[in-house]
Amino acid sequence: MIERQKDCFVPCCDYCGKRLAPETEKQAAIDKMKLAGWNSPKIGGHINNYCAECARYLGVERKPAPRRPYQNNHGSRSKKWEN
Repeated sequence: MIERQKDCFVPCCDYCGKRLAPETEKQAAIDKMKLAGWNSPKIGGHINNYCAECARYLGVERKPAPRRPYQNNHGSRSKKWEN
């Protein structure tokens, strides 16, 4: 969860309670969680935030995004693939 404390937002792991440094904006807190490798799966309509260690332990690690075909400047697709 992201706790709101006075005028800052503090990312907190929903499983172990680990916290990251507070941020003044909510989006900055979300970005910090992503950079730290945290995972935020939506379970039963509620978004849970897990630190990297807990996500690995619980088996809810972030999966890599699927590769998409390369698109050139004209909007047509070629046979090349992005890395």
